[in-house]
Order: sequence, then structure tokens, then C-alpha cells
Amino acid sequence: SWCPDCVAAKPIIDGNMKYLDKDRDTFITVYVGDKPTWKDPNHMFRHDDRFKVTGVPTLLLYKTGQRLVEPECQDSGLIKNLFLCKDEPIVSKL
Repeated sequence: SWCPDCVAAKPIIDGNMKYLDKDRDTFITVYVGDKPTWKDPNHMFRHDDRFKVTGVPTLLLYKTGQRLVEPECQDSGLIKNLFLCKDEPIVSKL
């Protein structure tokens, strides 16, 4: 991957997948394209009101809009909180 933050976050995210409810939750990985495609200011994920992605990686709880962005996606505690406490705010240490 061209994204070092994504490479660093993947094993941490994978390690927290056990906190998702397999009967209720759906985890979807979406690729934003290569680096030039992502850097395009008109990239669809940057402007779509449903997503408004500002950086990669991003973990988004679609139901509430809560998200973790870039280095937050390498914080196992924040990821666990996002996966378990789906209706409570996520508190970032950044």
C-alpha cells in the first residue's frame, strides 16, 4: 500500500475485530485508490455528505458518524471503544 498509516493500522484494527458483534455489525473496507487519486481535491469520498473522509485510514461508524482518522486508527483502545461503545462518543487522546 502507498499509505504507511494504513499499513501500520491494519494489524491493530484486525486485532480489535473480535469486539464487533458478528450478528449485528458489518465491517466494510473501502479503497480510495492510488495516492494521486486520493490526493485529488475532488475525490468522491472527500465531498460525499455521507462520508466526508479527510484522511486515510479512517474508521467510520456510519450510524452515528463517529470516526477515527489517521493516527487514531493505530490506537487499540480507541478502536476497541469504537467497536464496543457504538452509541457513546469516542474520546481521542490526540
